[in-house]
Amino acid sequence: MRGDDSDNVMSAFPGVRKTKLEAAFEDRHNRGYTWNNLMLSKWLDHENVEHRVRDDYERNRMLIDLTQQPPDLIEKFDRTIIEEVNQAAKKQVGLALMRFCNINGLVRIEKNVNDFSPTLSALYEGQLKMETA
Repeated sequence: MRGDDSDNVMSAFPGVRKTKLEAAFEDRHNRGYTWNNLMLSKWLDHENVEHRVRDDYERNRMLIDLTQQPPDLIEKFDRTIIEEVNQAAKKQVGLALMRFCNINGLVRIEKNVNDFSPTLSALYEGQLKMETA
């Protein structure tokens, strides 16, 4: 709702009071008066373009909520991750992990490599459940 300037996600309702946002958040499951009053509000930007809060909220949600990504993109992401991770799977993960820990001063992990290497050598299945090589 507030947006984040660092990643160019604009506020859905600039200048709205925190108390009004909190009240609407509390009413989000009931979709009662407080929620609808906030979501149906309109505001003008610096170019005199009218915005409806619900439209801007949904735009922001689509941009930042990974569960809102289109299914075809999720499938592409999973396929890419599966291919890359499975190609990079190594038999001697423990040795590489020990070297990494030694270089970075991770003494406790280095002493317990056997606890971590099965997780690091596991293949990613993603949502596709593709066959592994």
